[in-house]
Amino acid sequence: MGEYAEFSGGRIKIGTCEDLGYLRIEDIHRVGPVEGSVNVRATPEGSYFRLPFPDEDMINPGGYNNMFRGARLSPEFNSGDEDYRPGNIQLKHECGLLVNMPCYHGAKLPDVEGCKDTIRCFWNGKSWFFELYRVKCVEADQDEDGKKKFDVKPMFRCRHCGNMWSCEWEEIVPYIVDGELKKRLKNKYLT
Repeated sequence: MGEYAEFSGGRIKIGTCEDLGYLRIEDIHRVGPVEGSVNVRATPEGSYFRLPFPDEDMINPGGYNNMFRGARLSPEFNSGDEDYRPGNIQLKHECGLLVNMPCYHGAKLPDVEGCKDTIRCFWNGKSWFFELYRVKCVEADQDEDGKKKFDVKPMFRCRHCGNMWSCEWEEIVPYIVDGELKKRLKNKYLT
């Protein structure tokens, strides 16, 4: 379901369900509520927001071209030390054939039981899998006035199947390849 907000007198799309890929967390106070959509000013917790890419600083909420943009993480992050729940990749051909395969996020190739004679898997050059994708607003302790406080957690995903996880900033910032974004996030969330 699409989520919308009011901005500069008009209605803009800010995302779909909890994935608000057309809105940065720092811009939630620039948009107003629209009936039937999430009010991010009142209840931001549980929503995933767009990363603050430096090359997009001049773009207004709702104006981003690629809702699914992420920031590539260095290969060391894809060490296979974690046992992440497999996702799903759908392979398709123009004839209409679809094949669903498990995605192990670059840690191993799918084991296709029962199809070993007809389906074989090979690496044709291994690419990067994990990327920092969103920031998530999570409820924290109340402040001294009794108002809700929120923390911001990084969300990373497998860029092929879309599975997402959260972690702490200290766990992910060292692996951010984009120097400007890394500096911005480090200054904002690690100081």
